[in-house]
Amino acid sequence: MRWLSVFFLCSGAALAMAEPLPVRHVQGSMQKTLIVRSETGAEIARGSLQQVARGTDVSLHLVYTFRDGSMDDESTDFSQRGVFRLVRDRHIQKGPYFPRQVDVSVEMSTGVVINRDRDGKADTSKSKLPDDLSNGLLGTLLLNAREDAPVFQVSYLAPVGKGRLVKLAVTSDGSGELRIAETKRTAHIFRVKAEMSGITAMIAAAAGMRPADTRVWIVEGDSPELVRIQGQMYVGGPMVSIEMVGATFTR
Repeated sequence: MRWLSVFFLCSGAALAMAEPLPVRHVQGSMQKTLIVRSETGAEIARGSLQQVARGTDVSLHLVYTFRDGSMDDESTDFSQRGVFRLVRDRHIQKGPYFPRQVDVSVEMSTGVVINRDRDGKADTSKSKLPDDLSNGLLGTLLLNAREDAPVFQVSYLAPVGKGRLVKLAVTSDGSGELRIAETKRTAHIFRVKAEMSGITAMIAAAAGMRPADTRVWIVEGDSPELVRIQGQMYVGGPMVSIEMVGATFTR
């Protein structure tokens, strides 16, 4: 499942190809409702997640509707034949919550990336995309990550210019307590960090555009659940908490 809507500023340097993550938990069809909360705990948006599995092919659609009329809409297709592989992804962000509109499509089979502006004009580019590209897929990958695993990396295509690749480093970050249906549960927390170095990191820091780390809460088990994400919905944006309806957290 994909809950992340975080965009990263990054360099345009080429990245080494990496292997996709193995499937530990086969993904099925599901529906979930999510709440987006501000740093003060106020609800600012609701999310609707629909995932449909047809054998080894999965389609995921996640829409956040904001109280101010803004929208974050992402559709993702992926396969789970031994490993997870992105097939295609389209991500749209628009409305007053977002400083700039985003409408980016990725097609893995052709390497085509389409970036549409506010008027619908398309800027198309083509390149070799890494097999471990995680756009729209990071939540699903973390459901399959081992909490005792060492640091691992996945690739992400950021909507900067014609699209730029960045590595996301995933590490273990302890645990957190929550309640689901009045039952106390413990979640393992992963920390996701956009790797930046050299002049790119310095420029981003000086501009106040270095992305904050994202913390993802996973309740382990035979069918792991992603119950919370703490991070930004766009670079430089405020921190938010995206939570599964029915889960309560100590604030």
